[in-house]
Amino acid sequence: MKEEKTTAIATVNKEATKYLHAMGLATKLTAPETDQFLEICKAYQLNPFKREIYGLKYGNQFSIIVGFETYLKRAERTGKLAGWNVTTQGSIKNGDLRAIITIHRHDFKEPFIHDVWFVEYNQNSPIWKSKPITMIKKVAMSQGFRLCFSDEIGGMPYTAEEIATEDIIHQEIESRTKTSDELTRALKEIKACSDIECLKSVWNKHKKLQKNVDFLNAKESKKAEIAEAEAEAQTIEVINENTEDK
Repeated sequence: MKEEKTTAIATVNKEATKYLHAMGLATKLTAPETDQFLEICKAYQLNPFKREIYGLKYGNQFSIIVGFETYLKRAERTGKLAGWNVTTQGSIKNGDLRAIITIHRHDFKEPFIHDVWFVEYNQNSPIWKSKPITMIKKVAMSQGFRLCFSDEIGGMPYTAEEIATEDIIHQEIESRTKTSDELTRALKEIKACSDIECLKSVWNKHKKLQKNVDFLNAKESKKAEIAEAEAEAQTIEVINENTEDK
């Protein structure tokens, strides 16, 4: 059991490190910021490639956030979650809009109930203006599960909806998710290449990734592999020609 846990932590650490390089954060973060991100990933076994946790850097500010779905998954994993629902009451016009989450646990006699008020969390950003009900529900869910399952997820980072720069964070997450998806496709394309022309085509196709460390390393590695294969093919050809002459 201990060996399995050690292996799981090592895997998370490897994936988190890969994520920092893939997202271009490895060169932007300070050593303490990198350590902080890796330690949180290891402590809660969060995989950034599964979009369970994000690292975002704005100027000198480094933010670590999780998706609200992460809280729900961890609560379900405990085997103690017996059901939940989130509703809203009031209205923005009257200034009394709030979201209420009710969580049932198998080991609780009474349901856990928590509410959050729109006026306390509204950021007046485009996403909060277009989806106020959805956003305040997300805050209620995040806080509710974190409080109700405090032993399991109490120390996890906050969600984007709870942070003042939430709208910017959502845009950054969307941008980085697209980059991550493109990198995955590009690496598969490089792997499938069997000649230099193919490699050049992939390189020119993904201009946004040309400064990405993983993309660069994959390209150079495949380039060396192709060169080695071509050299070997030439050697075999020479041997065959000499054999035929004899």
